[in-house]
Amino acid sequence: MGEFVYAGDAGLFRLCDCCETIKLVNSFRPKHNTCRRCINSERRSKRGTRAISCVECGIVVSPATSRQKYCENCSVEVIKRRGCKGGHKPRVCLECLRDFIPDSSAQKYCSIECRNTDENRKIREKTIERGGNSLGAVFSCELCGQDAIRKSPFARFCEGCRSEARKIGRANWRIRNPDKIRERKARYRKDPRNRLDNRMGCAIWQCLRDEKGGWRWESLVGYTLDELMRHLESQFVDGMSWSNMDEWHVDHRIPKSLFQYETPDCPDFKRAWALTNLQPLWKLDNLKKGAKRLYLV
Repeated sequence: MGEFVYAGDAGLFRLCDCCETIKLVNSFRPKHNTCRRCINSERRSKRGTRAISCVECGIVVSPATSRQKYCENCSVEVIKRRGCKGGHKPRVCLECLRDFIPDSSAQKYCSIECRNTDENRKIREKTIERGGNSLGAVFSCELCGQDAIRKSPFARFCEGCRSEARKIGRANWRIRNPDKIRERKARYRKDPRNRLDNRMGCAIWQCLRDEKGGWRWESLVGYTLDELMRHLESQFVDGMSWSNMDEWHVDHRIPKSLFQYETPDCPDFKRAWALTNLQPLWKLDNLKKGAKRLYLV
């Protein structure tokens, strides 16, 4: 073991067993009697006798570092190639058979569209092999258990149970996603456009029920949400604003009960929900008014 020599304020020194030179203690590794420089030179000499095969061209070379993978010529080409997209060799897309430069070594397709096309084709092929989801085949309804003719590859219910299954699915979704429902309600309460849009859609659906047919209320009444907001805003009285929508209602000047309609195609439906028949009215005043007609139009 090397001897320690105290040299005053300079600190502790140790004698290297290899080069026999007195050096500072921090020039040695812990529990080593040979200095770092001698250890590194010995490793470099041993590395010079080792040989590797170039990953790119296969030539056997003597590496300069422990992590070297390429020869000198190939390393230049690899550096140039890495300057382009991904830094990988060009390859052929499995779907469109075009050459492209991948972003990773595992990329097989030139774009997401090609990948989805190929994966969908494989899914259809497996489905056809099973024969269970082919059009016209007989399947068992998951709700009532009766046999039905498959009109869609993804059909799971017969025509009689389809609407009921959709209701059950919506109810189950509400049970599984209470956070999304709270977030949606908070978003409607925050944005006056969403609140007014939801209020109009619900009111028209309550009047038409099943006759609404999934159409947007804007396409049924003949005006847009922006036009409705401008019309209502022009009739605001003192204290009314979009921030206090809970305190006022969208009132019908001529009450809906005085019109006779069952479908959106009825002329009375257009008159009842005409833009000129709508006005903002304080909640208490609207409740007092009820179905009475106070104004002549």
